[in-house]
Amino acid sequence: MNIRDIKNIKYIKKFIYHNFKNFKKQEYKNDYKILVEVYDYKPSTIPISYLSNVLAQKHRANLIGYYPSFLSFKNKFKRILFDTLNPYGLNKIYESFGITKFIIPKRSNDRTQELLYNKTYKKIKFKKDILELKLDGILLGDLFYDEYLRSNNVITIDVNTKNFQSFLKEAISLYFFWKKIFEKEKIKSLIISHHVYFMGIVTRIAIYKNIPVYNIGITNIQYLTKSYPIKHCGFENYLKFFKKFNSNLQKKLLIDAENKLTERFAGKKDIKLLMDRHTEKDFYNKKVSTKKILSQDKYKVLIAAHQFNDAVHVYGKFLFNDFYEWIDFLGKCTKKTDYEWYIKFHPAEFKTNYKYIKYFAKKYPKFIILPNTVTNNQLIKEKVDIILTVYGSIGHEYPLFGIPVVNASNEGPHKPFDFNIYPKNFVEYERIILNLHKVPKVKVNLVQRKLYIYYLMRFLLDYNLIDNFRGELIKLGSDYSTGKIYDIFLKQLQKKNNNNEILKVYNDYINSKKFRIYSNNLNKKTELIGFY
Repeated sequence: MNIRDIKNIKYIKKFIYHNFKNFKKQEYKNDYKILVEVYDYKPSTIPISYLSNVLAQKHRANLIGYYPSFLSFKNKFKRILFDTLNPYGLNKIYESFGITKFIIPKRSNDRTQELLYNKTYKKIKFKKDILELKLDGILLGDLFYDEYLRSNNVITIDVNTKNFQSFLKEAISLYFFWKKIFEKEKIKSLIISHHVYFMGIVTRIAIYKNIPVYNIGITNIQYLTKSYPIKHCGFENYLKFFKKFNSNLQKKLLIDAENKLTERFAGKKDIKLLMDRHTEKDFYNKKVSTKKILSQDKYKVLIAAHQFNDAVHVYGKFLFNDFYEWIDFLGKCTKKTDYEWYIKFHPAEFKTNYKYIKYFAKKYPKFIILPNTVTNNQLIKEKVDIILTVYGSIGHEYPLFGIPVVNASNEGPHKPFDFNIYPKNFVEYERIILNLHKVPKVKVNLVQRKLYIYYLMRFLLDYNLIDNFRGELIKLGSDYSTGKIYDIFLKQLQKKNNNNEILKVYNDYINSKKFRIYSNNLNKKTELIGFY
């Protein structure tokens, strides 16, 4: 609980009361359990409360809260003081909708665990070996890789350090804890907030055992399976599903998608940017500087760099082990080409990346690091020639202006469409990079419709429990993650009296065994379309 939450205790109190009233606490005498991740994020606790109760009734199972990772001493203290003893803390919120107890991972030094560590570490000679790492047939290496980068605040891995060895022991210990839980308990379903980092270990085990996993938030819900193992997938189905909508709805949705993207380019935040709460500035700005930044006589390459240690493998493997290797490879390419090489880092964590920015600028003098104040509108106006990314959202923005985007991956969100370039392998990628001037411009009239379909299917059709969600986000501003979100939800619920409707939608969705819920959010109102 933070300071802003203290000011909003009255809203948290109302939400807790609402839950106690509508979700009667019930302990089943069987051993079936629904594991519900304890996630300290107020907006997500709203859909979690409804989905968990639908699952509990369906399976006649008890709701068990769980913490996905080991708790540090600081987090243990916080949990006791702010979550357990506090009558309006996180534990009380979870208990209010039926959680009967909590699981907190504990470290152990099992002999079998030690033997597995020794066997595993011997296999790791290079960084790429981490990404191939499987335990009991379950792929976990990408989770370990990303967790190491993030928790150690580094941008690449040296497998020979004691720090990495110690980390690997902890990772295997955490896996062993959850392995024993799944062997001992009769788990019927799992509710998660994210599928990345150490949080994803529980998810991977459940999917391997064919236990239903639901990744849920205030604007999303996905049913994860072996076919759809991560939240961000299924893009290859977008065009097929869109064709199932009636022609009238198609036209309205495409107009809405075009308008929303146009607003983004004009400096307004669409739902994607509003949900990217860590981004302080608008991605685009209405004002474009009159001071020229780009060269006017050379081929201009823009590297849209990613946050170096932010869920690097969120879409799976790409052509490099990490973003450090990607930038380093492009740096080497600067020595073999006569282009102007510009790097634009994400504004969200520009300061934390700055020391790495300086490192690359010193190592490769041809790199021109753009200041954080430079907007995409300005780069488009000054006619940047091509964009390089790994899998960034910039891939559905710049093509609208005829500017090609090359991905350092043979997979990704835009691959099923033809408005991005996806090389088949590293050899093809290198050939493209050394001949960027030969890449043709995007024919906007040929890709525009597909681009709008991608955008609306990805960002505009999620089932929201709050009507006019974008407008409410704008009004809430920085208070979005506090108890004020409960006030908005409960007021709308009282007006519509649709508590049972929400439960029915989730129940029908679970029974459908489909990946995602789609809804029509036009006219500032959420109307169910179906499950796909």
